[in-house]
Amino acid sequence: DMIVVLDLDGRRIYNSPSYGELVGDVGSLRGTDSFQEIHPEDRDRIKQLFQETIRIGMGQRAEYRFIAKNGIVRFIESQGSVIRDESGKPVQVVVVSRDITEKKRFEQRSLRAQRMESIGTLAGGMAHDLNNVLAPIVLSLEILRTKLPDEQSRKLLASVQMSAERGANLIKQVLSFARGIE
Repeated sequence: DMIVVLDLDGRRIYNSPSYGELVGDVGSLRGTDSFQEIHPEDRDRIKQLFQETIRIGMGQRAEYRFIAKNGIVRFIESQGSVIRDESGKPVQVVVVSRDITEKKRFEQRSLRAQRMESIGTLAGGMAHDLNNVLAPIVLSLEILRTKLPDEQSRKLLASVQMSAERGANLIKQVLSFARGIE
């Protein structure tokens, strides 16, 4: 866990050494704005949560993006708590944070796998339905060949047969995908 103690304006009073990997020399951070490394799109929301923590005296859990010293964006989860003086007035805020980047990446990979599984299931169902549509067409072609022996009809039936076979091959590919075969 990374621990930081902040004044009521969000300036750093103390950063635990565990912050070093994200921000570099923690000793040089004293008195600096704790919001400066928060991703610009998340900064205002986190500032509002910080101010609300001071106002109501109770911290909230927050997730946000943090720009590390090497420029890489990390996902951080933080929980703030108010430190009060003898009279009960808030004087500082302590924030305990954790880098949850790997957890987020795992969740994203898991969601992607679930979506692919759903797509495979959908594709499999559609392929079976299309097979049911193509089957009577292919069967009718044999009957029509005997009833329409002229050359023009045979060319037309050959074209329909070729299209039906292409459709059947596409269905086989979709079914292979749905079963996880490349």
